[in-house]
Amino acid sequence: MQDGNYAHSFQKMIFRFRKFHVRRLYAIIIAITTPNVRGVALRRTENGRELDAQECSTEPHVYWDESQELILKEKHGAFMEQWNENYQQSLHPDALPPRESLIHTLPSSPDTDANVIFWSWIKLGNFFGYQMSAYTTKVDTDEVDYFYEHSTVIDVFEMKWAPPNIHNGKNVTELQVLDDGKHYVAFFSLFSRQYQHVLIDHVGYLAYLKQEFGNDPNTKLLIQAMGTLKDLITLLDPEFSKNKIHWIGCTATKRLGCLPRIKITNGGSLSVVTYEASTRHGGLFSLARQWVNDVYTIRPVQKTIVYYTRNHAGAGALHGRQMDHDQEIIIRQMIQHFMERYKRTEKFVIFDGTLSTQEQIDLFRSASVVIGPHGGGLANILWMASSDNCESRPKVLEFATSPQSRQVQYGDFKVSYHTLYPQVPWVEFHQLFFTSRSTKEITFLDLDQLRDALQVILAPHTVTQ
Repeated sequence: MQDGNYAHSFQKMIFRFRKFHVRRLYAIIIAITTPNVRGVALRRTENGRELDAQECSTEPHVYWDESQELILKEKHGAFMEQWNENYQQSLHPDALPPRESLIHTLPSSPDTDANVIFWSWIKLGNFFGYQMSAYTTKVDTDEVDYFYEHSTVIDVFEMKWAPPNIHNGKNVTELQVLDDGKHYVAFFSLFSRQYQHVLIDHVGYLAYLKQEFGNDPNTKLLIQAMGTLKDLITLLDPEFSKNKIHWIGCTATKRLGCLPRIKITNGGSLSVVTYEASTRHGGLFSLARQWVNDVYTIRPVQKTIVYYTRNHAGAGALHGRQMDHDQEIIIRQMIQHFMERYKRTEKFVIFDGTLSTQEQIDLFRSASVVIGPHGGGLANILWMASSDNCESRPKVLEFATSPQSRQVQYGDFKVSYHTLYPQVPWVEFHQLFFTSRSTKEITFLDLDQLRDALQVILAPHTVTQ
């Protein structure tokens, strides 16, 4: 019996040894065989027209195999047609509405004071959203003279300016008075504690507000003093953070349940952002990238190829979608293999989301290629350097969901940085879709398709054709 246990243990050890080396062997085989790239064409056409010589395609390069052509290609084509139409109408940089549509100024007089309250997150019917109030009161009273009412839907979130009596049961924790007579512009947005949402839903509008009011000595911004948001803006542009923003918060003894009311007196006035342009507008991201280029000093670092992993135990990916462990080993090996094969000189970096904000900015600024699953860490592609030459743009390969992986983020094509950062024009964007084996917790790729993508992305002098 004891000899049987030893034999069984020995067999298990042999099995594990073989399994490990089979994985390594498979990674090498799929990397070096079938050199012709299947199912992808790097385009010189877009939306049915020939691109000009200096014009870069912003359509994603998607990798298919024959079994997926009928299942996905038609659906993806229909989605892209609708998405491109929406982009041209609503999200193209040239479609940014004029200032009078984006900023509403409350009426003011010597007999009124302006007030603003951020009521925080609430559930609104089928939507999640934020409610705020902006209104005027008669001097020395709380009698409401005027209130601003407006709502805008961003994806499934509603940004709602509502009457101040909408929350009669919610108590303001403290009154803060601004009596310097200045003009204040209030802006609140989605999930200001979450780094990726600060990049997606805050930075663009802040860049716009800086452009519009940054040189006006009589205007300051009213922004929530959430740690992630305040820390990032202070890092990017410390002078702007200190001199042009009044950070809204509560005193140290009232941080729990902080709900301040800001009252602007002594002839001061108030404007609010109307959200007539989505926080995810291409024009806003253009301004954000220009802002960073103008004010942030990037530390010199070696060029990198970055693989983003959601599998790091300490990073704690909040929404699952971890890559299958065995596949992720192969994915990393394949990237390194093709880097060696094509004599890439960049440093290979595995990014797990645990770097400081400054280190994340510097890393992605240094990246010529970024590869990984859709997730908060990929929001850092906002920082990637741009190029005037289409062929030398940095490249991004995103692993994303589709109707063949409905358990993963409902299989929705729009869950991608190609839509969150409309068209991502500063990079050459590539996509692989998770396979049907994927669940909301564990995701899988077709490794043959990954090989094809890596050959296109990492081969030197890849030319769009």
